[in-house]
Amino acid sequence: MTSLAEAIQLASLCGLGQAAPLALLRGLETFGAEFHGRR
Repeated sequence: MTSLAEAIQLASLCGLGQAAPLALLRGLETFGAEFHGRR
């Protein structure tokens, strides 16, 4: 998911598209174990 979110940011032509995946990236950074089912 991280690589997809980064690809969306790089391919986006506007600020909204660049900002859209930030919530997912921050969530993965902060709660990565929960996203992957580990605690």
